[in-house]
Amino acid sequence: MEVADDLREEAAVFRKGFGSVRVTAEISGCTWRTSVFPDSKSGSYLLPVKKAVRDAAGISDGDEVAVRLAIQGEDEARTGERTSGTG
Repeated sequence: MEVADDLREEAAVFRKGFGSVRVTAEISGCTWRTSVFPDSKSGSYLLPVKKAVRDAAGISDGDEVAVRLAIQGEDEARTGERTSGTG
């Protein structure tokens, strides 16, 4: 939960509707702009990954991936990286 806690603190002023946070995400060299959404069940955030990105990154459901996030709105200077499953 450390990343979620950091994201909550760092993105407080950048939150949009439903608590979403605009980010630039990177998986396996594929970079795109999206939002992460708070998940009340886990107390963390959800990162939607479109099929086109999954295909380009060569990842499938259940794969462990390294994700790099940069919050949009603060010159993307603050990033976090964690490994997590896609499924």
